[in-house]
Amino acid sequence: MNPKLRRRAAGHGGTFSRQDAVESGYTVSQVRERLRDGRWILLRRGFYAERSDSTDRPPWERETEAHRLAVHAAARALAGSAVVISHQSAVVLHGLPSWGLDLDLVHVTRTDRGHGRILAGTSHHVGELPASAVTSAEGLPATTVARAIIETSCAARYEAAVVLCDSGLRSGLVTRTDLTEMLGQMSGWPGTGTPLAAVAFADERSESVGETRLRVLLDTHGLPAPDLQVPFGTGPNEVVARVDFFFREYQVVVEFDGMLKYRDDAVGAVVREKHREDRLRSAGVLVVRVTWDDLDQPERVVHRIRQAFARAERAGMRRVHP
Repeated sequence: MNPKLRRRAAGHGGTFSRQDAVESGYTVSQVRERLRDGRWILLRRGFYAERSDSTDRPPWERETEAHRLAVHAAARALAGSAVVISHQSAVVLHGLPSWGLDLDLVHVTRTDRGHGRILAGTSHHVGELPASAVTSAEGLPATTVARAIIETSCAARYEAAVVLCDSGLRSGLVTRTDLTEMLGQMSGWPGTGTPLAAVAFADERSESVGETRLRVLLDTHGLPAPDLQVPFGTGPNEVVARVDFFFREYQVVVEFDGMLKYRDDAVGAVVREKHREDRLRSAGVLVVRVTWDDLDQPERVVHRIRQAFARAERAGMRRVHP
């Protein structure tokens, strides 16, 4: 991409139109050639982006970036129309995790009381959208963080809704009061039972998508509520680690082992984790480690944790409080 076109694309979230390319010195045949050989990708008719090397990124990150580009392209195609980026498309623009969300379509809400429809890969929603529910994200008009979380959660699975709520609270982009007030404004919407339950269960101490998913899994299967992000030490002034989940009654620690943390220094990271786990055991607790792949086998995860509870009880580690 030549410097002139690169500057134009930078002003539109990395996207550019055929007209941009032609005005930057490319012929129509050169545009077609770059699309054929994969240097450029088609986002929607007449709008493109330069292909980036994302082979080392997990699939959901690649999908999120592709959706972000599609949102910018749709915004340019709809320039002059009375639409606001909304739902999961606003979630992506606000930088919240899109795990578990359907990103096949760009979502906008019409502010001109026009008809709802799906056209050119864009879902046009119709509904009341007060000015207080609209902000700007990446230079585009978008629903606020609270509105985006709640409206997206209405059509999402509970697990994905909790991921959104936890992340929004943890990042400081939204408060629990913001979410509760938005729920009140959207009372009566179809599907509001899901965000209502998700907001009630949300906890800003969940530090990643994986930790949130594990927290939902534990609750769904009836395990006692653990303490989150608990510091451990071998002495009054020594902190060995801060653990993800601590079942205090059983002296059992559950750690979520996100696969991304080993990307750069796999061997060194594994050794450090082993030493950390040894130090935790020396502090008198049992440790259960759960990986991302384990989350797809919830019964096995629950069984392993219950086994740890049983071992703690046999060893006299259980602490029963009146």
